[in-house]
Amino acid sequence: MFLEGIAKEFSGKEFTAKNLMDFVTRNKNKQKLCIDKKDGRFTAKKDEHIRVSWICDQINNGSDIGLQIKKDYYEKFNKHISRVEKKGGNNIHFDILIYHTDGTNKQCEEKGTKKYNEFINGNTPPHENSVEFYNGPAKKFSISNKYLKLWYDLVVNNPEFNHKYNLPEPPICEEWLLGGPYCMVDPKSDYSIKTKENYREIYPKKSMNGYGHDEIDYRIKPNNVFNITDEEKSTLIKEVQEIYTDVMNQKDVWLQTTGIINDKFSYKWFDKIEPKIIVDVELIKKKDIEFKFKLEDNTSFIGIMRWGKGCGFSCFRMDLK
Repeated sequence: MFLEGIAKEFSGKEFTAKNLMDFVTRNKNKQKLCIDKKDGRFTAKKDEHIRVSWICDQINNGSDIGLQIKKDYYEKFNKHISRVEKKGGNNIHFDILIYHTDGTNKQCEEKGTKKYNEFINGNTPPHENSVEFYNGPAKKFSISNKYLKLWYDLVVNNPEFNHKYNLPEPPICEEWLLGGPYCMVDPKSDYSIKTKENYREIYPKKSMNGYGHDEIDYRIKPNNVFNITDEEKSTLIKEVQEIYTDVMNQKDVWLQTTGIINDKFSYKWFDKIEPKIIVDVELIKKKDIEFKFKLEDNTSFIGIMRWGKGCGFSCFRMDLK
């Protein structure tokens, strides 16, 4: 496929050593961008797990910084911490369960960045430098069904696509949804399994978004024709409001951190952030479909519909950030 890329690049152009080296360099940079983006998401989650575990250990073991964290917590919330427990996982939208000496407890959300800041601004949101505050199956949102039906019509049910990747007859749309996009791990249906296998036989470790290889971005066609009606906006707002409210209500307090554990490290406690009312939503077309949810206080957050286990294969999800 690399040789095909060279042939395509120099069709009708002068073939020189310099032009060839420029082409090779561009392709290397594309591949590195793809790897860095994927590794970045994984690394952020891994860093968070290590950081939160370390914070809990410092508090429970009574280290110098652990004692200071407890002292600052008391000064902020007038509660003494007896111990903490690391949490998080499916349907648990907070990181640390804090037990108080009076028998009560609070659920804490930690948000951190490796970029050290000695003085954390208490007037900005504690999650301003962090990843999404929710990610989950897109099937919880009706609008995903509309988008995926476009994907089915323009990609899955396209004879040229199926011939190119030597795929079997595609299933009906409902079966494809259940066996591919709505699988939160690897695809389960024969068609979607074969799609991933055959595509990656040609483009190892790649997916259908064009990153790092010379295939087209299959998101372009469905993205171009996708739209949202006023009625669909109202439904989406209602669905997101319910999840957003539940997620935010699970976070009684926030702990913002910056820097590297066992090195330069800072933190600041924040009060509970009350969920706001979503008053409008705006469709934004980027590489993925995004939605800007506008709140009653003129702030906003972004929702991103994206593929989580390889574009076009499985794990179609919604991230809120």
